[in-house]
Amino acid sequence: MNRNRNIYLAFLAFNYFALLCFFIRGPIFSNKLVSFWGIVVCSIFIFIQKKIRVDIRELLLGVAFLFYTIFTHKNFSWGMDIVLMPLVFAILGKYMANCFWDRKQASKIIYLAFSSVVAGYTLHGLLNSVIIFREDFQLGTRIWIDVWDRTNLPATQHIIYYLPVMSVFFLAIFSFKKYILLGITIVCFNIFFLYVSVITMSRASIVIWALVLSGEVFLWGILNCKNVYWKKFIQKVLPVCLLCFLVLIVIAWLIVKDKALFSSYDWLSRDGGILKNIRFKAQISAVKQILVYPFGGYQMELAGLNYAHNVWLDLANAAGVIPFVALVGYTILSFFDLIKLLKSAYVSQGIKYAASGIYLAFVLYYMIEPALEANILYLIPWIYINGIIYGFNQEVSRFQ
Repeated sequence: MNRNRNIYLAFLAFNYFALLCFFIRGPIFSNKLVSFWGIVVCSIFIFIQKKIRVDIRELLLGVAFLFYTIFTHKNFSWGMDIVLMPLVFAILGKYMANCFWDRKQASKIIYLAFSSVVAGYTLHGLLNSVIIFREDFQLGTRIWIDVWDRTNLPATQHIIYYLPVMSVFFLAIFSFKKYILLGITIVCFNIFFLYVSVITMSRASIVIWALVLSGEVFLWGILNCKNVYWKKFIQKVLPVCLLCFLVLIVIAWLIVKDKALFSSYDWLSRDGGILKNIRFKAQISAVKQILVYPFGGYQMELAGLNYAHNVWLDLANAAGVIPFVALVGYTILSFFDLIKLLKSAYVSQGIKYAASGIYLAFVLYYMIEPALEANILYLIPWIYINGIIYGFNQEVSRFQ
């Protein structure tokens, strides 16, 4: 029994390492190799757990991306990647959340599953950002090279790698006393990525960071509404507020130090600013035209933009009503899965903050950026996290 358990643990360790390498997006992990590896791993999990964990969620994903591939006339090779990879990671997330023996191990496994996304994307974001300081960088530059692909990417694509570690900022403060070194590391990465966002004039990452943090504080209030006292507030929430204030002070000092930024404050009002951004006009226009172009074909008028800057609406513009409805249906189910996790009394608050923070950060990003049109790989971490949440809900029900 111990020998089998050790073999299983070795398999899980290898699988975690492979996931970490994938989310770092290293050059050796081609899409075909990742899909093949994912299928093999899922097959091993099926053999070990004696369960095939496929349901309507994978069906909706398959419909959405299959229709997208067909209606946009993708070549067979790239089309297979677009269809297979979301399915593989949705199923893989479920199995990763179902690979523990008892309730005590559950939290550790889930944290490890989440950390593969956070650590992988953070390292990729760090390597990409270091390029800014190594090369002849000019203030306000919004396009620079990716460390692996060696292709120029806009800042709006670079910032997706900042989001996972930004989304666990509150969790780092919440668990600071227990994990001091890890907490300090996460806070430092947040300060660094916020600074990079400022000097590259990337508003989206700053706004998402603020919204996710506000949401996490609100969630903390809901989870502790029955036993919130001033003492607990001072011990838990007030330090978060003070640390956020300190982060803003540090960033402000860095801005003042680099006086050239003062001449670039119009970045806050670029494209209509934040609240009246032209992207929202494009999205409203897209909603009105969904039924006008039921088969897509990139025929929508989007306020002069090429994309609606919204994954769901861009899918409707590209491939029509059927994949749009399928992806919306999948998103709704994933949202209810998250709510179920948050309501469970058998799930620790730390996991709730991690799951909700990462989920919200990616959804907010997909609501303002054409992630699907940029690269299907940008959707994979969200789909993987959704699989983990659903699988964990299933396992938690066993302990109730």
